[in-house]
Amino acid sequence: MASILYPRLPKSWAELEKDEQRQVTQIIEVADNLARVRERIVGAAVDAGRAPQEITLVAVSKTHPAASVEAALAAGQWDFGENLVEEAW
Repeated sequence: MASILYPRLPKSWAELEKDEQRQVTQIIEVADNLARVRERIVGAAVDAGRAPQEITLVAVSKTHPAASVEAALAAGQWDFGENLVEEAW
């Protein structure tokens, strides 16, 4: 199955260039981290008597490089926020 990042999927990991391997690894790591955070959110929501779907995970990208934000997007994180006024201009 093709994706936005890889319109043609390689036949093997070895076919990827080193920077592509790093990018895929970063996406996997970010996706794993997001999954763990979302599991904690579900647990906390249930403990608080709330529906987990009522809660939105908002990622903050202020000190992270663009590649990290792209990895989060590729992993399904769509809601981002910033808290520095200087970055709003």
